[in-house]
Amino acid sequence: LDYLLYGVADSDVAIIAKYNTDTNATGYKNYLTAILNQMTTLTEQVVTDWSTYRNEFVVSTSNTATSAVNKLVNDYIFYYEKVIRTNKIGIPVGKFSSTALPEKVEGYYSRVYSKKLALEALSAAENLFEGKHYNGSSTGIGFNDYLIELERSDISSSIISQNTVARAQISTLNDSFYEQINTDDIAMYKAYDELQKVVVFLKVDMLQTFNISVDYVDADGD
Repeated sequence: LDYLLYGVADSDVAIIAKYNTDTNATGYKNYLTAILNQMTTLTEQVVTDWSTYRNEFVVSTSNTATSAVNKLVNDYIFYYEKVIRTNKIGIPVGKFSSTALPEKVEGYYSRVYSKKLALEALSAAENLFEGKHYNGSSTGIGFNDYLIELERSDISSSIISQNTVARAQISTLNDSFYEQINTDDIAMYKAYDELQKVVVFLKVDMLQTFNISVDYVDADGD
C-alpha cells in the first residue's frame, strides 16, 4: 500500500492520475482494491479463529512448548525483538549489515509514517505487557501482574521504565526514518540500544522468572 499510494509516481497529482486518467487506471484501482480486500479478509479470519479458539486458549495452563501462555510469551518477545527492534530500527540503520539500508524503512515511499508506525507498535507491546485493553484505557491482567505475583516487581518496573525511555528516544527521530538515517543515524542507533535493553529484560529476566524457554532461533547474541 505504501508503494501504491505514494510510490507509483513522483507527485501527488501524478499519482492520482495513475488511478484516474492513466491508460491502466482501471487496473491500478482494481489491484489496490484487491489488496485492501485481502487485508480485510485475513484480518476477519484472525478474529474468527480467535473467537473459536478462545476457550481452548484460556484452559491451557500448563507450561509446555505448545501451551497457550508459553507460545504467547514467546511470540510477544519475538514481535518486540524482531519486528520492532530489528525490522523497524536495526536493519534500516545498518545494525546487521556493513552499511545502512535506509530503503528498508517502513513507510519508505510516503516518507512521513516511519516514526508513527514504530510508536504504534511499541504502544501495542506496552499495552499487552501491562494488560491494557485494545479498545480503551481499562486494564486487566498483564505480564507485569504475573511478575509481581512471582515477587519480581523489580523486573516489571524495569520493563515499564525502559519502554518509556525507548519511546522518548524514538520520539526524537524524524517522521521519516529514511531522512533520519541519512542525516543523523546516531539517533537511530540510540533508539535501537534503548529497545535492546527492553529485549534483555524480557528475554532473560522475564523468561527466567516465568520458567519459559525461548522457542525461536536467534543469532543476535542476546
